[in-house]
Amino acid sequence: MAPYAKVSGLDDDVDEEDDEVEVLEVGDKRISIRTSVLEEKATACNMLCCYVDELKEGFLPFLQPVVETMVPLLDFYFHEDVRKAAVASLPDILRAGKAAMEKGLTTPQGVKVDAAWLRQLVGYVVPPLVAALHKEPEVEIQAAMLESLADCAGVAEELISDHLTPMIEEFKLTLKRSLDRRGGRHERA
Repeated sequence: MAPYAKVSGLDDDVDEEDDEVEVLEVGDKRISIRTSVLEEKATACNMLCCYVDELKEGFLPFLQPVVETMVPLLDFYFHEDVRKAAVASLPDILRAGKAAMEKGLTTPQGVKVDAAWLRQLVGYVVPPLVAALHKEPEVEIQAAMLESLADCAGVAEELISDHLTPMIEEFKLTLKRSLDRRGGRHERA
């Protein structure tokens, strides 16, 4: 598990001369990105998603470091697949936390997994996902984020209530942007 967590955190100290490098120009700066490292990161994030999904409450010992890795990756604009994996992982993380709560488990730090703990997890996951949806430029990932938010709401049930207003506001904005894009396409046609 540790290698996936380490790679998903993007260890940039890779010195492989065979790496494919993509150069982007941002304003007056040039940024070189090793695409093989990004592919590795995306693969590691996808593997973590699989682990969370398969192990459910058994993933509890790794839940905190993985959620602390995945949430910031919602804004990882260097690679779409990394963002997609982060988005996809969040409902499974909540499911694993909920399963741990239902079984009355305790975290490795000795904290009982109860409704308050799950509420805190929901509060750590949902607001950044809503914020990322607002900033996301790719329509396909926006759709995945909307689906993930719906899934998170289904898992969290009444614990989502604190986050409903910002979620609904962002849903409205996303729908408006979508309708504006559609209108623009119709005008061009």
